[in-house]
Amino acid sequence: MPTISALCHGRNFAPRLHPGDDVIYMTKKERFADHSQPHRRLVAVLKVLHRFETHRQAANWFQSGGLALPNNCMVPDNPCVPLDRTDLHEPSLREWDIGYLARSRKCGVFLVCDPVALDLYTPPIITDGDLVRVFGRIPGTRNPPSISEAQFDQLSEILHSHIAASNRSAS
Repeated sequence: MPTISALCHGRNFAPRLHPGDDVIYMTKKERFADHSQPHRRLVAVLKVLHRFETHRQAANWFQSGGLALPNNCMVPDNPCVPLDRTDLHEPSLREWDIGYLARSRKCGVFLVCDPVALDLYTPPIITDGDLVRVFGRIPGTRNPPSISEAQFDQLSEILHSHIAASNRSAS
């Protein structure tokens, strides 16, 4: 089950969401190996199922259901991922982990989501032109905006069409 925490964006994103909310999830703009120009990738359409105010509450929910704890659930009994699977900004794994534990205590909102549409391996490219067509501009993503239903539908359709085309070509 995909999860969203407030570890990276603090109070700017996860705390604004509640069960029933829909989320479009895309990468930050960067240069990916298979494409020469910097761009974003549209990875998921999610529906928020559960909201917890602390990581401990979320961990208890996962454990009571016999589910593995997600990597972004910052509780002492959940080991951190290897440093080579992170952004590598901190000088040591211990400092990295301590920083994220502190962040989880400062703003502990933790969301469990249903993956309505998900492509983690070959997600579609979202260019600046795509964003301008949908929003009339390139919206800020550091503090993700609320979007209209029409904008959500346009982005969602890009991912759904991409997944359908991938499934057809795999058959």
